[in-house]
Amino acid sequence: MKMDNQVSLHRPGTTDIQHVELNIINSLDELIAFIQKYPRTLYVRHSCNIQGDLRRGYSLNHANGSEESGLSFLTLSKSDENETAESYKCRIARQIQLYHSASDNAEVAWIACEHPDNIEWYGRGWSIGRGSDGEPTLSSPLPVAILQIDVLRQARKIVHGEKVSA
Repeated sequence: MKMDNQVSLHRPGTTDIQHVELNIINSLDELIAFIQKYPRTLYVRHSCNIQGDLRRGYSLNHANGSEESGLSFLTLSKSDENETAESYKCRIARQIQLYHSASDNAEVAWIACEHPDNIEWYGRGWSIGRGSDGEPTLSSPLPVAILQIDVLRQARKIVHGEKVSA
């Protein structure tokens, strides 16, 4: 499946559109480097359609069908100074694999951040609460990257104790 690495963000209440080019992440090592160098907290979401997620703006509680306060994500935190590179890689692999396993029919995983200050129509403080499972919910997240399927495959292998080829 060819992935489009561009999404369009719409300014609420106007016809203004901003096109954002997304980074394509091809391996777990690339993901880890991206998380470590990115200046803001990053979140991962698995879904069938980034544009649809951004347009709808909220996730559904699958237990009762109610709307969450925003889109549900999983935080991808930077490594702890006491954490080895291998244990950090395992932790990130578990995070993205667990979240992907819980996402029915997800075809794409994308990384988002809270909006930076230089996108004038969004502002600050977009982490707006917690979903029904305790996951962070974001309002109008800024997509910054797409995970290729190989990243998810590598994560699955690590989680299941299989050898991962470089």
